[in-house]
Amino acid sequence: MSRAKQIRVLILLLILTPLVFALSMPADPKPDWTRTIIVAVLPYNADGSQAAEEAIDRLRSTDFRPIEDYFKQQARHFGLPLDTPFRFHLLPKTEQAPGLPPRTGLFARLNWAAGLRWWRWMVDAEDVDADIFVVARYQAAVNGEIHLNSVGMHSPRLALVAMDADPRMQERNWVMLAHELLHTVGANDLYHHQSGLPIWPEGYAAPEREPRYPQPAAELMAGRLPIGPNLTKEARNLSETCIGTTTARNIGWFAPQKRCTPSAPFQMQP
Repeated sequence: MSRAKQIRVLILLLILTPLVFALSMPADPKPDWTRTIIVAVLPYNADGSQAAEEAIDRLRSTDFRPIEDYFKQQARHFGLPLDTPFRFHLLPKTEQAPGLPPRTGLFARLNWAAGLRWWRWMVDAEDVDADIFVVARYQAAVNGEIHLNSVGMHSPRLALVAMDADPRMQERNWVMLAHELLHTVGANDLYHHQSGLPIWPEGYAAPEREPRYPQPAAELMAGRLPIGPNLTKEARNLSETCIGTTTARNIGWFAPQKRCTPSAPFQMQP
């Protein structure tokens, strides 16, 4: 082997070794729901805007109480013997956060996945007492449009959640956060990724309902409320959503006799 080739192989090994090490780290265990899961929220200004900075400055730990209460109500419905499934802790704003996954390129995605594990390991090394980390990626709408791409992962137990900096959108932000949070404990998306339509029956709050439409709520992991064939509306707040039996089974809450129960069933306006 020529010296030049040896150098190329050495460089490749130097690149691949940390990737292999990071990707081989043990997976986070699935929660057994015998204790409250601590969720640490790290605000991050994803677009550097003044609106995002102001949204972060307004954040208080008590702002996450509605999400805690929502999960309390849903867990109680499924008979979970735990009063508070999740407790949120707001951490100081972070200046560095993982990016969203690249759309193409196997090596790029492997590098991104390894980077997530390194980032999570570094945060753990700071003695932050949390089971799940949520990076709240605040951004401002541009010309009325905003890209709300988010991702939640079971291993490492981490969510990167796009948050609208507009204070009027806070309740919608909580829906997004709750959705991605459940990904970290084993829930799957229950919508068609091409059309965005909820999958029947798993993604429907009341799949056996007659007439089928409108549905009383949006299943949280489906994200949208079916109001007609191929017609849905966005869940504007958590009271318009519920956790269905498929999601309950995936995260370890399943009780066969229970059904999805929203706190405020949707009513069609005349």
